Amino acid sequence: MQEQCLLKEQKRSRPFLKIAQVSNRGCSRKLQRAVCDLAADSSFDQASKKLKEHYGVELCGETIRQITERHAKRAQEFNRDRPKGSEIARQLVVESDGSMVPIVERREGTGDGRKRKKLSWKEYRLTALQKRGKLNWLYSVAYGSVDRVGDGLSVLAKRAGFGDITQVHGLGDGAIWVREQMERVFGCQMEFTIDFFHLCDYLSAAADVFGEGKTEWMGRTKTALKKGQINTLVEELKRLERQYPNHNGLIACIRYIENRETQFAYDKAIEKGLPIGSGKIESTHRNIIQQRMKKPGAWWKPELAEAMINLRILRANEDWDEFWQEEGHQGMAA
Repeated sequence: MQEQCLLKEQKRSRPFLKIAQVSNRGCSRKLQRAVCDLAADSSFDQASKKLKEHYGVELCGETIRQITERHAKRAQEFNRDRPKGSEIARQLVVESDGSMVPIVERREGTGDGRKRKKLSWKEYRLTALQKRGKLNWLYSVAYGSVDRVGDGLSVLAKRAGFGDITQVHGLGDGAIWVREQMERVFGCQMEFTIDFFHLCDYLSAAADVFGEGKTEWMGRTKTALKKGQINTLVEELKRLERQYPNHNGLIACIRYIENRETQFAYDKAIEKGLPIGSGKIESTHRNIIQQRMKKPGAWWKPELAEAMINLRILRANEDWDEFWQEEGHQGMAA
């Protein structure tokens, strides 16, 4: 009996656990990395099946959820602290837009928690930045205050080499917060341009007055816009408005253009070889946010949704290896 007590008090050495860097009933760093990689693309239950298929390891969906959420929250902080030394960039291209994500929140109170659930859609704002001449883009996401968009953009700008001589070409759909946050970070070094195809949506609604001649008018107008003839277009739209005073498409189009003066310099952008459409941010919404966050039946807590998007951004920003090489990946209880 005495010998048994002494054995319990003695510190035991577990060589395998030290070599594998895993705690008792935990997951190794390599396994956690595989789990997060699978769960970043698939539901937690599907990730469990894929883990067994490809690695021969069985973990339930709940354990995978816990592991993934833990590292997703750490990824969120990792993405906020990524400024790296870089040579000064001469030209940056920046695009920003919002995407709706299904959110579940719980109302305060007692009783059946299911009845206190509140389902809604919240906007998560995605920003994409590219250093001209480079193929890769950098991304950040923000939820809540629009100032957080600027905070994330500031980190990306430092990483891309923004400096005193850098010129910035900003693109967006006309939402006020997009331009304001870009101006907040880049000041007078930024020229903002309205997404050409978003403007064309307004023009299409206004062009209904032409009936069968709509297609011809749209083609002629697009060509004129690319030559910088925005003022001529406004004059023509106002003449049409006098002929059709109650046409909602015309009224909305004129108001949209007049509220955004100086933001339609497509001719200058084309001359410099810069994009006039924000198609990059649209495709990024699908690839980074919607593919994972809008799966059938998926509803997310607000803070977890942002963390999961940040986990996906790690790979898009090519930071995945660096993230997993950092200290702090302790064994996770299974």
